[in-house]
Amino acid sequence: MASVSAHCVTLPLAGSDSDLDPTNEGGLYVSIGPSSSSSPGREGGSEEKSWDAERSDPAETTTAIRDSAVHGELGELALLDDSDRVRVYGEPRGRFWVFRLRSGREKENLKQRDQHISSWLHSLRAKIVRPEDCAQAAMGPSLDGSAVYAVVGLHRATSLGSLRRTLRSATGAGYDGDGSTLEVRRETARGLRAAAAAIERSTQSSFLLGLDAPASGDRRKQKQDEFAGLEVGEGGLAETAVLSSDLQYRATRVAWRPTGGRCVAVACHRGVCLWRMKARSGGRGASQVLGHLDSPTEMVFLQCRGAVRSMSWSPCGRLLACSLEGPSRPLLIWDVSLCVHTKLSPGLAKGSAHFLEFSPCGNYLLVATESGSFFVWETHGWTFQQWQFRSRMTDAVWITDHDVVLASFEGLPHLQQIRLTRGAPSLSIHLMQLSLPGVVPAGAQGADPVASLCWDPAKDNLVVTCGAGEWRGTTKVLPSNAITGSEGLFGRSLSSPGLLSWNAKDAKLAVSVRAEGSDTPTVAIYTVKLVPVVSAQLQALVELG
Repeated sequence: MASVSAHCVTLPLAGSDSDLDPTNEGGLYVSIGPSSSSSPGREGGSEEKSWDAERSDPAETTTAIRDSAVHGELGELALLDDSDRVRVYGEPRGRFWVFRLRSGREKENLKQRDQHISSWLHSLRAKIVRPEDCAQAAMGPSLDGSAVYAVVGLHRATSLGSLRRTLRSATGAGYDGDGSTLEVRRETARGLRAAAAAIERSTQSSFLLGLDAPASGDRRKQKQDEFAGLEVGEGGLAETAVLSSDLQYRATRVAWRPTGGRCVAVACHRGVCLWRMKARSGGRGASQVLGHLDSPTEMVFLQCRGAVRSMSWSPCGRLLACSLEGPSRPLLIWDVSLCVHTKLSPGLAKGSAHFLEFSPCGNYLLVATESGSFFVWETHGWTFQQWQFRSRMTDAVWITDHDVVLASFEGLPHLQQIRLTRGAPSLSIHLMQLSLPGVVPAGAQGADPVASLCWDPAKDNLVVTCGAGEWRGTTKVLPSNAITGSEGLFGRSLSSPGLLSWNAKDAKLAVSVRAEGSDTPTVAIYTVKLVPVVSAQLQALVELG
C-alpha cells in the first residue's frame, strides 16, 4: 500500500483510571471536541506542514497491531495497536485537489474531441468551479487538446470518493464508454499554487479563480505540457483519526458497529470505549453533494468489573455481547442506547469465553470457551445448548442466510460444520466435518503469524494483519480481483487452519494456514459450495512476505 498524506486527528481524554467508580457498571458519557492542531479553517503553510508531518500508512506503523476491523458500508479500516490507540484509515480527505480528465476520442476525429473537451470545461465551470464551492481554481485544455487539467481549493474538506463521484456526475468522464479517464490527487495549499502555475504553462488557455494572474506577454512558444507525465492517481488509505483515551488501556479487540454510522467499539481492561465520529454534510448546492468531515467525537465508556476479552455486535447494532477474563465470569449483553447490560452466566464455569459471534440474522449467539466447550444461545428467550469438544475453537464464521457455522479448532486439519437444522429459536444442531483441500494434520507448530483476518464487504478487499515474526505490526489490503492462484504453492502441504473470514458476495472463505517449509504468513482462499452439502475447493494461496 502506498504511503499517502494523512490528516490525523488525535483525541485525548482528560482523567485517569482513578476516576472510575468500581461499584458502577453503567455507561460513562464523554463529549470530545477537535484538538487545536486540527482546527478547521487553517490556511497556507500551516495546513501543508500538518499534512506533511503526519503522513502514515497502516503497513508502516511502528507498533504491533493487535486487531483490525473493516466498516461494512464505508470501507474504513480500524487498527488497534500495542499503545492502546485505534487508528482509523479511510478515503483521503482534503480541501486542495489536482485532477486530470483524459479524453478517449481518437485523434482522427479532432472536431468531436474538441467538442468533448469544450463540454467538460463548461460543466466544470457551471457545476464545480463556482465561488460558493471553491475559494481557488485553475483549469484549461492540454496543448494537444486531449485532456483537461484543473486544480481546486474547496471551502470545506471533502473525501476523494465524494469528489470523484461529483466530477463524474458533472462531466460523465469514465461513464460514457469511450475510454475517457479521471485522475484525482490531494494537494497542499503550496502544491496547489505550484500546480496552478504548471497548468498555465501546460494549457492552451487558463481559467483562474482566486489565484494570481499569469505574467503578461506572449509565452505561447515557451509552453510545454508538464502534466503529460505527471502521476496524478491517488492510492492507498489516509489516516483520518487516532482514538486515544486514559480509559482505553490494555485493549484487546476493535469492532465497527453495524448500521451505526462511524461508531467503533474498543474492548478494554475495565469496559468498552464506544467512539462516535461525527460526519456532517454541508449546506445547499454542490457543497452538500461533496460533504465534509468535522472533528467532534463522542465517547461512551461502558464500564464493567473486569477485562473485556471478546465482543460481538448484533446485526441491528443495538446489542453488544462481551466476555470477561477469568473463569466463571458471566457474559454481558449491553443495550448500547441505554448503557445497561444483562448478565448471562449459566454454563461458563469451566473457562472464560474467548470468542463471541452473533449470527447474521441475529437469532443466535455462538460462544467458545478456553476449556474446549462451546455454546449456541438463541436470542428469543436466551436459552442455550452446550457441546464439549476435544480441542479449543480458534475461530468461526456464520454463513450468511444459512444457519451454518464453520469453525476451526486447534490441531485439527479440518473445519467443523455446526448446522442448525430447524428455524429459530430451535437449538437442534448437527456437527459434521468439512475437509480443506491441501491441509494435512499439523505437526509441532508455533503461533500463527496472522493476528487478524477479515473481508471488506464494501470494496471486496481482503485485510490481513500480522502479529508475529518479522511481519509483526503490518497490515496488508489485498484487492479480491488481484488474488490469483499460484501453481507453485498448490503443491505444498498446508497445516493448522487458524483464523477464518467469510466473503458472502462470492461465497469465498479466507483461512490463515502454514505452508510447508515456510514461516511466511499465508492465507488460503477457498470457494465454498453450500448446496446440497457443504464442500470447499482451494482457489488461491497468498503469501504476505
